[in-house]
Amino acid sequence: MPQFFSRSERVARDRHYLRLAEGSRCIILSSNDVRSDFVSFAPHAADKACVLHFVSYFESTGATMSCEQLRSRFGIDRPFFHLPNQFWAHKNHAVVVEALGILKKRGIDALVLATGRPADYRNPEHFGRLMARVKVLGVEDNFRVLGVVTLPELQSLMLNAIALINPSYFEGWSTTVEESKSLGLPIILSDISVHVEQAPPLGHYFKADSPEELAEAILATLRTHDPAEAAKARQQAALELPERVRRFGKAYDEIANKAIDHEPV
Repeated sequence: MPQFFSRSERVARDRHYLRLAEGSRCIILSSNDVRSDFVSFAPHAADKACVLHFVSYFESTGATMSCEQLRSRFGIDRPFFHLPNQFWAHKNHAVVVEALGILKKRGIDALVLATGRPADYRNPEHFGRLMARVKVLGVEDNFRVLGVVTLPELQSLMLNAIALINPSYFEGWSTTVEESKSLGLPIILSDISVHVEQAPPLGHYFKADSPEELAEAILATLRTHDPAEAAKARQQAALELPERVRRFGKAYDEIANKAIDHEPV
């Protein structure tokens, strides 16, 4: 997505990644989607490329917050969705703001809590423009920016949300999507190819440029949310997580050993 970078940064990044490709024995990439990009970028190094799908893992520390503690800490007054992305232009928060505006016109008072650093050095005016649009649409009480939070707060927000949202235009292998899989959480996500590759079991896709589709997905999730079923999904994900982590470790071990032995990967 070159439109999000200056020409000088694009040139510097291309040179850097080419040096890595030429000087490395093995290139580990996080998705098949990224591998396709890499092969187009550096076809001479295609035989060095291998894919390793990482697994998100929250170690249980007992430090998570209760729903009541969250309500008090962040002033939450109703069920909410959680959007845990940095405020970079390609993360596409704008489609969420537009969707909330559509829902508000229909009398639906949905709430999205957004965490992440509200700055993008490549687009320093991005956050200000986004919040100006929030004000124009009158959704200040529907799109709340919590900024940077602690890890226990982040995990607690995720576990108490109706669903996560990832509207991004681009990801390598989305951490938010992996967290939804590891924690057993529903997620509403853009239908970009890497999100489809990640295939979250409780995923609901929408077109990244369609606030109307996102609004419908939010509404459907609000109407079908069942706390008992949500608890079962979280329990099942917790049971499956150790095996998912084991498979990741085994795949990494195989890649590392092949690289050490000079075998093609």
